[in-house]
Amino acid sequence: MTVSPDGRLLAYAESAGGISVVPVEGGEARRVPGAGVNDVPAQWSPDGRRLFVFDPGEVPARLFTLDVERGERRLVREVEPRDPVGVTGISQVSITRDGQAYAYSYQQILSDLFLVEGLR
Repeated sequence: MTVSPDGRLLAYAESAGGISVVPVEGGEARRVPGAGVNDVPAQWSPDGRRLFVFDPGEVPARLFTLDVERGERRLVREVEPRDPVGVTGISQVSITRDGQAYAYSYQQILSDLFLVEGLR
């Protein structure tokens, strides 16, 4: 979830997929056109017309701006750990409103396999 710059709207990921925007003061939620099934909102743009969104299951995670009225998507950047071996997804992206600075977290599963021979 993320709150618009003017504090009037809340964007959130729907459990059934997609993104919706609802007025904070009450009212009906509306679906954001162009949102992918797995998209998650990370931040609003400074003008409140676009959302930064990403799919947490993708590696690298592609961060887009999504126009909340027209549904137009534009790729901003790709986010990936330096060593992507065993990375199963980017779970969270925090980004400044201007899109210039960001931080992210991810899950990584590493394991070792040992082969033992000659046991009796």
